[in-house]
Amino acid sequence: MKLLFVFLFLFSSCSFFIDSIENTPKIKQQVKAKKNLYCINEKQSLYADHPISKLIFKNILKKNTHLNFIEKSLLWAIFQFYNSPQSFSPSARLQVIVKWNGTFKYYDFATGQNPALSGIQSLIKKYSKKRFLSLLSIIEKDLPKRIPVNSDLANFLNKNKSQKLGKVFYKANETLKKGETFPKVSLISTLTKLTTNTVLNESPTITHKGNNCSPDVEKSSVYSQGLNNQVIGISDDKDNFFIASASLDTSDIKVRHKGRIILGAPGRPSSFCILNGPHKTTAIVSFKERSPGQILLRFLEKLPNDFGPLEIDKALHLPRSMYLQFPDRLLVEEKIFTPIPQYHTTSLGRLLIYHNSSQSSFSGFINDPRSDNELKCLRK
Repeated sequence: MKLLFVFLFLFSSCSFFIDSIENTPKIKQQVKAKKNLYCINEKQSLYADHPISKLIFKNILKKNTHLNFIEKSLLWAIFQFYNSPQSFSPSARLQVIVKWNGTFKYYDFATGQNPALSGIQSLIKKYSKKRFLSLLSIIEKDLPKRIPVNSDLANFLNKNKSQKLGKVFYKANETLKKGETFPKVSLISTLTKLTTNTVLNESPTITHKGNNCSPDVEKSSVYSQGLNNQVIGISDDKDNFFIASASLDTSDIKVRHKGRIILGAPGRPSSFCILNGPHKTTAIVSFKERSPGQILLRFLEKLPNDFGPLEIDKALHLPRSMYLQFPDRLLVEEKIFTPIPQYHTTSLGRLLIYHNSSQSSFSGFINDPRSDNELKCLRK
């Protein structure tokens, strides 16, 4: 009798759960709340997931106006070794999309010894007369004495509190929380001694409906877990832009420099597509999702042929969905008609978009409304 009661209870509970999913009304998503996603008439813009880091780097730029655009871009990437060691690790995978002086290049540093560190050093040798050590010295000289903990770093520290992380990441016996700070520590001795590769080869892309895209896009790969990639960007009003994505597999980490440098295997790639025409440049990067390629391609389908920042803004506010297998199901931000089960989520995927057009005065990054991040517009 007890077994029968338990069976009936479980059966009725499951039926109620499935029925509630199938009959859930449309949800008014927070992503539809209008907020400023881009800046008008900006001379230079920065993108990062963490607003405070942009304010810190803005002050560094003010003290180093002698640097050209590509040197500022590489400095922005080096800064992340100090600000976000959980993703911008020397051993991370580093993807770089750069357009400078009218030429577009894509690099994917994913193999060899310390690919992210190797990639940055190789880019410095290709694009700048400065040395890696001189850019490191600029960061260490102009960094504030204490660095705020961002949300991604706080989550990483909490999940890995049993690891031998640096003492700077603990307060008493607890790891630091978002908004708390840790002291600046010099990394020059370690970063300059780690083994690196110096070969710089442009990475291949594929053509998808007139766009240059990363090779993973048409595969629409679905990963077992969401990507932890961190994406940064910098652009100016001369159609120069630099976007970097760093990803680190933190399932088996090692620590160096008294726990201050975090090493692991290179992570999964972000997905991107570039439309690099004579009158319009648009770069779209998809990250932080189990199938970033799906999110990217479905977004491209929503754009009209002749699009500008207003059309991009409108498409970003449309609800998203993502198909998963084993079993077949859809993750959706808003209920749609489909014969397979669907499960609601309040936020799906993350996109960063760079856009420049000769038909518009706008030039810069367009943010995803699903992010809490606000773009900081730098007037000069």
